[in-house]
Amino acid sequence: RVHGGRFWKRVMHNRKKVKDIPAEKLEKIARKAAQLDGLQRKALQLRHDRVYTIEALEMTSAVLTLNCDFYTIWNFRREIITDMIKDKQEEERGPVLTGELSFTEQSIPAHTKSYPLWHHRRWVLALLPPEQCVVELKLCARMLQLDSRNFHCWRHRLWASQRISEQSAEQLQFNTSMINQDLSNFSAWHYRTALLSQLSQPKEFVSSNEPLEILKRELEVVHSAVFTEPEDQSPWFYYRWLVSVCHGAVHFTRTLPQDEANKFRGDVLDLVKAEIALCDELLQLEPGSKWPTLSKVFLLAALREPGTPPSAETIELIDQLKTIDPFHVGFYQTLQ
Repeated sequence: RVHGGRFWKRVMHNRKKVKDIPAEKLEKIARKAAQLDGLQRKALQLRHDRVYTIEALEMTSAVLTLNCDFYTIWNFRREIITDMIKDKQEEERGPVLTGELSFTEQSIPAHTKSYPLWHHRRWVLALLPPEQCVVELKLCARMLQLDSRNFHCWRHRLWASQRISEQSAEQLQFNTSMINQDLSNFSAWHYRTALLSQLSQPKEFVSSNEPLEILKRELEVVHSAVFTEPEDQSPWFYYRWLVSVCHGAVHFTRTLPQDEANKFRGDVLDLVKAEIALCDELLQLEPGSKWPTLSKVFLLAALREPGTPPSAETIELIDQLKTIDPFHVGFYQTLQ
């Protein structure tokens, strides 16, 4: 907020950030605020009067250019578009909807993380043939080159790829290329969990050997990342998700016939034991490292029968974590 010629931000990292703003800039901000207030009042009155004209649409454009997060104006804009295209043939609806895509595309570079902007774009695309999303993937690629961690864009890409049934292999290839550019890209790792969500469905997991092979491949992908940057938390969070998949798969075997359960359980447990050995190897290279220590705790939990207490080794590792990372002692206590 502006106060006495100074701009105050929230306290971060125990330090209050204060930034002096020149008087000329304060005047410019005040003029812009007054302009925005006038436009917003006019747009809200038009909505109240249910005026669905080109002029009303242009008024919403003016407001959203200055204040892209005004949900009510986006809702008004959708009401106008809906009125414009009702009872129209596809060839008549097309120009109106593609015009909306152009408006949102022009707005995205200045408002890359605006929830209502991305939502509105998906609303428009849902009114167009699915083939339009082929072009959408190219837009997402351009936007992610500007900001590879923009989770709004990753989420939008996932929606668009599902709409055109893009092959998982193609999505993984794109995702892998983005991760290789930045191993710390948490948004890209999270996108990967969405692509491989079938791994977290136990019934699908045991229906064939393919999910187990995918799991092995994904663990190899993470191995490369964590050995490159052992203290980078992003790949470790993805690794924890993979470990949770192993954990869920092991305990799902209780619902299977005995012979099938024994074989599948043995395969997954062998995989878990191999991962524990890998964490031990990494801890020899990086003694006292938080993430391999924590990951080993979760891996040991996958070996434990439900309802049984943690092993002495697990308790020792948790005590180490409390020393390594005292800020999260409460969390580590819950693991006991």
